[in-house]
Amino acid sequence: MIAVQQVVRAFGLALVASMHPRMLWLSLRPFLIISVFWGCLIWLMWTPTLAILSAFLTNSMFTSWIQDGLLWAGFDNARAWIAPFFFVMLAYSFDYHQSASLYCIYYRARHCEEPMQTASVS
Repeated sequence: MIAVQQVVRAFGLALVASMHPRMLWLSLRPFLIISVFWGCLIWLMWTPTLAILSAFLTNSMFTSWIQDGLLWAGFDNARAWIAPFFFVMLAYSFDYHQSASLYCIYYRARHCEEPMQTASVS
Protein backbone atom coordinates (compact mmCIF):
# COMPACT_ATOMS: atom_id res chain seq x y z
CA MET A 1 0.00 0.00 0.00
CA ILE A 2 2.91 2.34 0.69
CA ALA A 3 4.32 1.71 -2.79
CA VAL A 4 1.04 2.81 -4.38
CA GLN A 5 1.05 5.98 -2.28
CA GLN A 6 4.61 6.72 -3.41
CA VAL A 7 3.65 6.26 -7.06
CA VAL A 8 0.60 8.53 -6.70
CA ARG A 9 2.75 11.12 -4.90
CA ALA A 10 5.36 10.94 -7.67
CA PHE A 11 2.67 11.49 -10.33
CA GLY A 12 1.32 14.45 -8.35
CA LEU A 13 4.77 16.02 -8.06
CA ALA A 14 5.35 15.49 -11.78
CA LEU A 15 2.04 17.17 -12.58
CA VAL A 16 2.89 20.16 -10.37
CA ALA A 17 6.37 20.44 -11.94
CA SER A 18 4.94 20.31 -15.46
CA MET A 19 2.60 23.23 -14.67
CA HIS A 20 5.44 25.50 -13.56
CA PRO A 21 5.40 28.75 -15.61
CA ARG A 22 8.97 28.25 -16.86
CA MET A 23 8.16 24.73 -18.03
CA LEU A 24 5.01 25.94 -19.79
CA TRP A 25 6.94 28.76 -21.48
CA LEU A 26 9.72 26.43 -22.65
CA SER A 27 7.13 24.03 -24.03
CA LEU A 28 5.02 26.63 -25.87
CA ARG A 29 7.78 28.96 -27.11
CA PRO A 30 8.80 26.86 -30.16
CA PHE A 31 5.18 26.61 -31.31
CA LEU A 32 4.69 30.36 -30.95
CA ILE A 33 7.89 31.15 -32.88
CA ILE A 34 7.02 28.80 -35.74
CA SER A 35 3.42 30.05 -35.84
CA VAL A 36 4.57 33.66 -36.15
CA PHE A 37 7.16 32.70 -38.79
CA TRP A 38 4.75 30.72 -40.98
CA GLY A 39 1.95 33.24 -40.44
CA CYS A 40 4.14 36.10 -41.69
CA LEU A 41 5.45 34.04 -44.59
CA ILE A 42 1.97 33.05 -45.74
CA TRP A 43 0.67 36.60 -45.21
CA LEU A 44 3.37 37.99 -47.50
CA MET A 45 3.32 35.25 -50.14
CA TRP A 46 -0.37 34.29 -50.39
CA THR A 47 -1.54 36.58 -53.22
CA PRO A 48 1.52 36.40 -55.53
CA THR A 49 1.84 32.65 -55.08
CA LEU A 50 -1.84 32.06 -55.80
CA ALA A 51 -1.60 34.17 -58.96
CA ILE A 52 1.41 32.19 -60.19
CA LEU A 53 -0.15 28.84 -59.29
CA SER A 54 -3.49 29.75 -60.85
CA ALA A 55 -1.80 30.79 -64.10
CA PHE A 56 0.31 27.63 -64.10
CA LEU A 57 -2.59 25.31 -63.36
CA THR A 58 -4.86 26.76 -66.04
CA ASN A 59 -2.30 27.37 -68.80
CA SER A 60 0.10 24.47 -68.46
CA MET A 61 -0.43 21.47 -70.69
CA PHE A 62 0.70 19.23 -67.82
CA THR A 63 -2.02 20.33 -65.43
CA SER A 64 -4.84 21.37 -67.75
CA TRP A 65 -6.23 17.84 -67.47
CA ILE A 66 -6.95 18.54 -63.78
CA GLN A 67 -9.11 21.52 -64.72
CA ASP A 68 -10.82 19.53 -67.51
CA GLY A 69 -11.51 16.65 -65.14
CA LEU A 70 -12.99 18.94 -62.51
CA LEU A 71 -15.20 20.62 -65.10
CA TRP A 72 -16.31 17.20 -66.35
CA ALA A 73 -17.16 16.16 -62.77
CA GLY A 74 -19.34 19.25 -62.31
CA PHE A 75 -17.00 21.50 -60.32
CA ASP A 76 -17.45 24.66 -62.38
CA ASN A 77 -15.92 26.93 -59.73
CA ALA A 78 -12.81 24.82 -59.31
CA ARG A 79 -10.53 27.74 -60.18
CA ALA A 80 -11.56 29.41 -56.95
CA TRP A 81 -10.20 26.65 -54.73
CA ILE A 82 -7.74 24.55 -56.75
CA ALA A 83 -4.83 27.03 -56.54
CA PRO A 84 -5.14 27.52 -52.74
CA PHE A 85 -5.40 23.75 -52.38
CA PHE A 86 -2.15 23.22 -54.30
CA PHE A 87 -0.46 26.02 -52.34
CA VAL A 88 -1.38 24.41 -49.02
CA MET A 89 -0.19 21.03 -50.29
CA LEU A 90 3.16 22.50 -51.35
CA ALA A 91 3.57 24.43 -48.10
CA TYR A 92 2.80 21.34 -46.02
CA SER A 93 5.23 19.26 -48.04
CA PHE A 94 7.95 21.88 -47.62
CA ASP A 95 7.29 22.20 -43.90
CA TYR A 96 7.39 18.42 -43.38
CA HIS A 97 10.64 17.96 -45.28
CA GLN A 98 12.21 21.00 -43.64
CA SER A 99 11.33 19.67 -40.19
CA ALA A 100 12.72 16.24 -41.04
CA SER A 101 15.93 17.76 -42.41
CA LEU A 102 16.43 19.97 -39.37
CA TYR A 103 15.84 17.00 -37.08
CA CYS A 104 18.46 14.95 -38.93
CA ILE A 105 20.98 17.81 -38.76
CA TYR A 106 20.31 18.27 -35.04
CA TYR A 107 20.51 14.55 -34.34
CA ARG A 108 23.78 14.21 -36.25
CA ALA A 109 25.29 17.23 -34.47
CA ARG A 110 24.27 15.97 -31.04
CA HIS A 111 25.22 12.32 -31.41
CA CYS A 112 28.23 12.45 -33.71
CA GLU A 113 30.36 14.95 -31.80
CA GLU A 114 32.71 12.32 -30.46
CA PRO A 115 34.73 10.22 -32.88
CA MET A 116 33.71 6.62 -33.08
CA GLN A 117 35.97 4.47 -30.95
CA THR A 118 37.05 1.17 -32.33
CA ALA A 119 37.64 -1.85 -30.22
CA SER A 120 41.27 -2.82 -29.92
CA VAL A 121 42.13 -6.40 -30.65
CA SER A 122 44.79 -7.84 -28.41
